[in-house]
This record gives sequence, structure tokens and C-alpha cells, in this order.
Amino acid sequence: MASPSRQKIMRDLWLYLPRTLLVVLAIAIGVFGVGFVLGTYSILTREIDANYKMTKPSSATLWMDTVDAGVVNTARAFPGVADAEAARSPVRARVRTGPDTWEILLLLVVDDFDDLRINKFFRESGSWPPGDRQILIERASLPIIGTTTGDTIIVKTLGGIEQTLSVAGVVFDPGQDPAWISNISCGYITPSTLKWLGGPPPQKGLRVVIDESNPDRAHIRDMASQLSIVLQQKGYGVKRVEVPIPGKYLQTGKINSLLSTLIAFGLLCLVLSGFMTATLISSLLSQQIRQIGVMKALGASTRQTMGIYLGTVLSLSLAALVIGIPLGAIAGRGFALSTIEMLNFNVTNSAIPLWAYAGQVALGILVPLVTAIYPVYRGSRITVREAISDYGVSQKYFGTSRIDTLWERIRGLPLPLALSLRNTFRRRGRVALTLLMLAAGGATFIASLGSAASWNKTIDNTFANINYDIDIRFGRPYAVDAIAKSIRTVPGVTAVEAWGYNMAKSFPKYSDGTYGGPYIIYAPANGSTLITPSVVEG
Repeated sequence: MASPSRQKIMRDLWLYLPRTLLVVLAIAIGVFGVGFVLGTYSILTREIDANYKMTKPSSATLWMDTVDAGVVNTARAFPGVADAEAARSPVRARVRTGPDTWEILLLLVVDDFDDLRINKFFRESGSWPPGDRQILIERASLPIIGTTTGDTIIVKTLGGIEQTLSVAGVVFDPGQDPAWISNISCGYITPSTLKWLGGPPPQKGLRVVIDESNPDRAHIRDMASQLSIVLQQKGYGVKRVEVPIPGKYLQTGKINSLLSTLIAFGLLCLVLSGFMTATLISSLLSQQIRQIGVMKALGASTRQTMGIYLGTVLSLSLAALVIGIPLGAIAGRGFALSTIEMLNFNVTNSAIPLWAYAGQVALGILVPLVTAIYPVYRGSRITVREAISDYGVSQKYFGTSRIDTLWERIRGLPLPLALSLRNTFRRRGRVALTLLMLAAGGATFIASLGSAASWNKTIDNTFANINYDIDIRFGRPYAVDAIAKSIRTVPGVTAVEAWGYNMAKSFPKYSDGTYGGPYIIYAPANGSTLITPSVVEG
């Protein structure tokens, strides 16, 4: 047989069933939000990290005049270097996707497809390795190019020569940006195929992996600088050194921003549900003051009385957890898996870790209890005399505060309105809690609208400075006036400008002597109206 305390808890929950269901739903929504965020975060971060690390990403790349077996062996024998291999810079080309449509194609030249050691990619289907005049296509590029294994594609390098390549197979490269994000497709060819295509010779480089689990960027730069000195002493010219963010996928920053926003909204939902629980308990205590007086008259202590009402809150939380946890897990897993697929990764493990469930349980129980503990304590410490003689108005404070005095001084209000205003502030603690709940709900709503507006405004500002629709780049110099005159004859063209651009011959230099990555220098036309850059400084 249930104890009297449990019987009272169940009776109160059943007696106020509509309100009970409303609070359970509110807490369940908060638990669902937290579960959705934690499930998404745990799966997404784990799978992105696992996919990226399986490529064995390079810690640094040294671009050099020449790279031979001596360079590779020197690097592999260098203290602190786990592995090293020769590399070639990607070659920019174009691939025909329609009668008059060309898309950017990045050609990655691989010396030995059977001995990939760093920045690895993996065979999905078709032949491996590709033969001469054949190409492997990264799987995320297939929809953009519109091809599959066995088809042929027409590729044009910067030299302007069109050649037909056979698609030998499909590969999976988690180290590359998905083609739909970068709008750049990726293909993998042999050095002999590149020579046949007539493309420009790629730069030669040396990729190295540092023999540490989590080296920081400064340490990697220091080691790369020391290795550069050793190679230069042996007669090898090192042009520059590139050090990416260690062990981080290219889009990690953007993904973390999205997850941080989701976490903030999930916690706001849970806090809001906690305030709603506290409001319910405060209302329940006001209606049961005489019951509390009877329990105290029979010998109940303040602690025992608090236990009953905190037990009510705990019961509401447990019921909400039963609803919110499964729904949050389903939604979080579904969103994470769809995002992983969108980012062109494989799912190695779709399970949500136990710590995510533990976090849901802890927050789903603690937040309602913490928000309800003060009204429970305040209502439970009432004396028997105060409880029996209670008639809904504070006998100690009502009519003495500045707010009560203010209502007394206001004259001319309709009687129903005056009574409503005075009754509203009879229980000032409950009013404050209700206002806090409404404020939290309003803040959540406004924050969501503000976030959406901020995203849209940021995107609008990004494109507001770019006033052109098409950017045409030529592989060799042409007469500007003749080209511009021809373009102006195309219907719909309202403005044409000739810009210059080139790859920088020098690179950002760090204090340790290493260099950053390449960048493009643009030379807009004098008095250009097609770009209005925002001047940040200078």
C-alpha cells in the first residue's frame, strides 16, 4: 500500500489533471530540445572527427623546388615526424556539363594510388587505380558533373585544350569540401594523364604528419621550420610552409556555430519549462494552505511538507522524461545523420552516447526542482495558525508596500479593473514568477527572430557589395575593348568591366619564418561600379 505522502502526490496530480498535463508537456518539450541538441552534437562531432582522421590529414606541407626520394626519406627520419610523402598542388580545370556550360574541376594528381599515406581518399566503385586518360570522380561531385562510372567527360585545362577522359570510378574523399558547398568538383588523375591534358605543371610539395596525438599549431610550425632548415642545408629549396588548423575539418567552425545556437535554444526551452513548473507548484501551494496547516497540526515538519511538493515536481519531471527522451533521441539522430550525409561523410556509428542521455536526465530533473524549491520552501514553512486563518491575502505585508499604497491612491478606475489590479499583487512572489516565465518565453521568441534576422542580414550584406552576376576568367590575354564590345551585344547585359587578377608571388610570413597559404590579388577597373567593398580599416 502506498504511503500517505505518495497518495497525496498522486491525488493532487489527478485532481489538477489539465494543469498537470500542461506542465508535463512543457518539461517534455524542454527535455526534447536538450535531447535533440545533445544527440545531434554527440553524433555529428564524433562522426566528422572520425571521418576526417581516417584520411590521416597532413600536419604541414612544405612547397619546394623539387621533391625526390631523398627529401621524403629525410623527412621520415626527422625526429617527431610520423610520416611524410611527396605531394603535388591541385590543378584547376573545367569540365563540360552541358552544351554551353562548364563547371570548375579541381584535378588532384597522385603519383601512386596504391601507396596513399597522407590525405588519403578511398575507392567507392570502378577501377583502381585509374589508367592513362582516365579519371576518378569524388562522389559528391557526381550530381554537379552529371556523370557516373563508364561515362566520358570533356575537360579543359588553363591551356585551353579540350580532352576527353573516361570516368574509371568513384572515390570518397572526406578531406575535401562537399562540391555543393564549394561549387568545385574534384577528380583524381595520374601525372601522365595531366601531361596529356596539357595542363600547367603542378607545384611540388612535401606533406608531413607530426608524431603527436594533439600537437598545437605553433609546435607544428616550429617543427616544420626546423625541417625546412635541414632540407635547405642539404640543397633543397623550400619556398613556403603551410600549416592548417591541426586535426580540424574545414567546415568545423561553421558547424560549431550552428550547434552553439541549437544548444542555447535547447537550454532556454528547458529553463522556460522550469519556470512553468514553479508557477504550477506556487499556485498549488496557495490553494492548499489549509491542507498544509492540517498536516502541520498532525505533526508534519517543514522538511516533510517540502518533500511532498518536491515529490510532485519530481513526478512531473519523470513523466516528461519518458516522453521527451525518446523523441529527442529520434529527432537528434535523424538530424545528425542527414547533416553527415549532406557534408559527404560516412556514418560509422549512429548511437547516442550515454553521457547525452545522462545530461538530459540531470537537466530534466534538476531544472524544475531548482526553480520550484523556493516557492515550495516558502509555502511549506507556514505555521498552523497562519494556515488556518489564511484567506488569500498576506496578513503581514498586504496593504503596506509601495505598490499596494499606489493602488489605494488611484481613483476613478472602474471597480472590476481596480479589484483586478489589487488582486494581481496580493501574491507578489507568484506574480514575479509568472512575469519571469513570460519574460523568458518572450526572450526565447525574440532571440529566435533575432537569430534569423541576423543570418539573413549577414548574407544580404555579404552580397550587397557584389554588384555583378557573372565572373568570366580567361586562360590567356585578350584585347579588353574587343571582348567588352562583344559582351555588350548580349541581350540583358547592362555593364561590363575588365579586371586583372593573379596569384600572389609572396605569402604571409609568420614570426617563426614559415609562410601561410596562397592568395589572389584582384585589380578592379578604375572607378568600378560592380563592387563596393566595406572598408574595415585604412
